[in-house]
Amino acid sequence: MIQILPFEVPDIETLLAWHEARDAHFLMQWAGSKYEFPLTTAQIRQSMERAAALYKIVLQDEMIGTIQLISIDSGTASAHFGGFLFNPSLQGKGWGTKALNLFCLQVFEAYLIDRLTLYVYAFNQSAIRCYLKNGFSICRQFTADNGYETIMMELQRADFFSRQSAQKGNPQKPGDPNAAA
Repeated sequence: MIQILPFEVPDIETLLAWHEARDAHFLMQWAGSKYEFPLTTAQIRQSMERAAALYKIVLQDEMIGTIQLISIDSGTASAHFGGFLFNPSLQGKGWGTKALNLFCLQVFEAYLIDRLTLYVYAFNQSAIRCYLKNGFSICRQFTADNGYETIMMELQRADFFSRQSAQKGNPQKPGDPNAAA
């Protein structure tokens, strides 16, 4: 069973190990311009202090990934996330889709938000497929300051719970503003 738990200082070593054989391009793909290559403990600690929340994705007591809630904007009832990374040996096996679904559920249940957003580079097709499988839609595309084509994607709360209901054959989520009376 997958769990989304708070990322802790001892988890830094695992995250650094996933980056050992990677290059600056991979770091940019995963984190945008948030980090400098090579990734260091100090950079991750700073991120832990700045982020709304940094999480680890756990399967059978082993950290298999990370995901970060970057910001929450109560004025627009939205949240933005990123830093979605998996242990390289587990990529392409469906765990990302399952973990992202659980993360979205937890965020929508824990925060009074109506929309969840992310940025992804257009060349990162495997990530885009994962986001689309979870109901995200493309809302705009632009060239970022670093020259990369970037896609902004979003997931609406009502759409997420409608998909959950349809997939499981369950009634709408209690408290869902679009639930039938």
